[in-house]
Amino acid sequence: MQTIKHIYPLPTAKAVVVVMVIIGLILGLIFGLASSALGGLARLLGSTAAGVTLVNFGLLSIIAFPIIFAIAGFIFTVISVWVYNVLAGFLGGVKWDFSNGTLNKLDIVSVAKIDMGIFGVFALIEGFLVGGFALGFNVVGAVVGAIGGLIVGAILGFIMGAVGAFLYNVVASLVGGYKFTFEGRGIKNINPLSYAKVVAVLSAVYGLIQGLLSLTLFGALAGLAASNPAFATVFASSTASGSLGIVGVLVLVVVNLIIGFIAGALAAVLYNIPAGRNIGRIEMELT
Repeated sequence: MQTIKHIYPLPTAKAVVVVMVIIGLILGLIFGLASSALGGLARLLGSTAAGVTLVNFGLLSIIAFPIIFAIAGFIFTVISVWVYNVLAGFLGGVKWDFSNGTLNKLDIVSVAKIDMGIFGVFALIEGFLVGGFALGFNVVGAVVGAIGGLIVGAILGFIMGAVGAFLYNVVASLVGGYKFTFEGRGIKNINPLSYAKVVAVLSAVYGLIQGLLSLTLFGALAGLAASNPAFATVFASSTASGSLGIVGVLVLVVVNLIIGFIAGALAAVLYNIPAGRNIGRIEMELT
């Protein structure tokens, strides 16, 4: 297996910025058109001030969304890559089996360790801010929040990383893994169909898990309502929703499958825009 020893932050962040600008522009246009339409309707109904405000908000969205998305994407990517590189130096980087242009398998333990570190670091920061500034600055609260966030984040990160890598390996063995092309040390192209298939199946699996958990919860609530009439009215809506049963779970799986396929294909296509034009791409050092 190869190990991702180091990820280069600047070229990776530039690729993310281009993708986020495009996404921000699309969302900005959607919000802009919707706001302008509502503004025009408001003016027809006699509310001139509200109409002008909505139209202005629509125009502002088209300009602001790409800028905000780009800045947020750049900052988050640089921080995440920096954290990865630091953790890789201590814990070892992510290991994968990449051959013939296909990511065949991920090493579960290496992914889990890196996710443990990344989740732990971000949860530590969040815990420090929430614990220290929720009710005015409090040193004890900040320390307790940071330690608690670190522990919880690390545990959740390890579990999620291990589960995610395991599921990827299963899906890759069934439908094929991600296919991408290297040029030098960077990923020049991601095959949209391969990416879409894997994301679609993973999304469907997560939808199945979510559906089964909801079904179990509704079943427990139904049982509680049946055994205790005092709860019957309170949980009536939950019981009714739970009656959809397997049909609801299947619908959730299918919806997640479709959305996952579209989102995966779109993500790969958007990434290929800056990567194929040497504007920015994910660059890494492998050993």
